[in-house]
Amino acid sequence: MVDPGNQLGEMVSSTATENQSKDDDASKRIEIRKYKAEDHGAAVELWVAGMLDGIDKKRYPKTYGEGTKWCEFVRPQYDDVQSMVGAENGGCLFSAVDGLGTIVGQIGLKVSDEDKRHRSAELVRNAVANERRGQGIGRLMLMFIIEHARVELKCDSIWLETVSLLGTAQKMYMKYGFRETGREIRDVGETPWWVVRMEKRLNE
Repeated sequence: MVDPGNQLGEMVSSTATENQSKDDDASKRIEIRKYKAEDHGAAVELWVAGMLDGIDKKRYPKTYGEGTKWCEFVRPQYDDVQSMVGAENGGCLFSAVDGLGTIVGQIGLKVSDEDKRHRSAELVRNAVANERRGQGIGRLMLMFIIEHARVELKCDSIWLETVSLLGTAQKMYMKYGFRETGREIRDVGETPWWVVRMEKRLNE
């Protein structure tokens, strides 16, 4: 004789497993779209977390403190994204969103007056949610923004500044054709950071 209680339990368990599978599939679907006003809170926190994640707080408390100050300086800029990226010159910010509607990454191009004259753009606000790293989202966003700069903005080059602490990011940039064009040292907290400038020519 079949126990109705067991049957119900198996049905609930099966449904839960099926729903989890659907959620897992949805979380893997990534759409890159233009930043929306409702992205504000998630976008800010995602970038702040990405900025501070590379600093060992226990080993470098002063450096972490300086990083926190920098984040607090940048945070208000998200209140006016259009100005932050130089939208009047074509600059833009994009959000990477999974199938569940969760923002899992962001990337942008800032175009200053000087950049516009040189048909160039600065890659800015590149960040992937900590729990989603290693899933190819960063590479997807980078390929997207390179193509956007080339096709939509008609740029000849894009450039960026990163710090020596983010060695993994530098390797990814190099893989996609960015080359170091300069560096300067900035004394921050217990240890100096190398700020590395990198550039990719888009017409080669």
